[in-house]
Amino acid sequence: MKKRILWTVVVVALGGVSSPGADLSASLGCVKTIEQVCTGLQDHLETCLAKRSNQLGPECKEFLQNAMSQAQDSSGAGICVEDMKRFCSGLDTNGSLQCITEKRAQFSAACQHYLDR
Repeated sequence: MKKRILWTVVVVALGGVSSPGADLSASLGCVKTIEQVCTGLQDHLETCLAKRSNQLGPECKEFLQNAMSQAQDSSGAGICVEDMKRFCSGLDTNGSLQCITEKRAQFSAACQHYLDR
């Protein structure tokens, strides 16, 4: 499950569905915070976040909980994980966002539909 959570968080942030009323910049800010808190530990992100969740603000914790729930939901952001692995593997957040924009047309119809919501 190596970067599954980070990819899902990026997709959730891009989709702007982190939580009701949240905006994209707040979601991306949370992604950046997670990257800072777990620098160098992206391949062990679940363990890092479990140990260091106290370093995240309440909004970011809520965002992360929502993203993790959606990662398990085949109708939520989790539907895009395989596309992210296939087309955007190994990129940081900014690279992943650019990849989504550039390769979106190659993503599965289900993922495209999710991103269009």
